[in-house]
Amino acid sequence: MYSLAGGIKAWEGNKATGPEEAGLELFTGSEEFADGVSLAYAMEDGLQQFYSTLADEAALDELKKLYQRLARFEVKHKARLEEEYQARLKGGASQKLAEITSSGVMEGGRNIADFLRQIQGDLNNMTDVLELAMMLETQALDLYSRMAQKSSVGSTRDLFLRLADEEKMHLGFLAEEMDNIL
Repeated sequence: MYSLAGGIKAWEGNKATGPEEAGLELFTGSEEFADGVSLAYAMEDGLQQFYSTLADEAALDELKKLYQRLARFEVKHKARLEEEYQARLKGGASQKLAEITSSGVMEGGRNIADFLRQIQGDLNNMTDVLELAMMLETQALDLYSRMAQKSSVGSTRDLFLRLADEEKMHLGFLAEEMDNIL
């Protein structure tokens, strides 16, 4: 357990940046379930690609392994989305979600290539990587929550709320990992 004397006003760490509507340009709010799950799948796939790229470029074996583990989280997330998609559409799906590519966007609504350039050289140890992962999961939690709030379709809103809850679980895992190295 941590105690921050002075509360949130005493926080001197990193602060969120960027416009509040970041990522919402991908979503109108009127998407049906199939469109919402396709968007979520593409963003999960994008984050998997992001972590896989970082794993391929990692100089240290411990960082490579951590990136690979983070990428596997996204593989599991995509498999769950595929399963839900197929079950919901009861075999009537014209394509599998796995046929959808990320089109360069990852969880949180960031462009993969742009963000890779932005962070180049900033990830030198396990703490840096875990802080990055926590930031990305927090942004995904925020975006899925805002998409749920914006959605006018109940099944799509419920999907995004479930995804937000899953991001909370990812954050819990990352917090435990951070505790283990501190």
